[in-house]
Amino acid sequence: MPAGEVKVLQPLTTGVVREIRVREGDFVHAGDVLMEIDPSDTAPELESMRADLQRVELDIARLRALLE
Repeated sequence: MPAGEVKVLQPLTTGVVREIRVREGDFVHAGDVLMEIDPSDTAPELESMRADLQRVELDIARLRALLE
């Protein structure tokens, strides 16, 4: 993107910014980490999602066994 243009960023998650890893004028590439979000706000949600995933994986295994 040409210098002087502005790009609006949208996060995948919300939270408190712990660290900003770039400064104005820095060159960045697709996939570069621009900032870190404090994980303490999202850790409980992540654990809940992991538990949900485990339950779904067990359901899939059970259903596959029924089909055999």
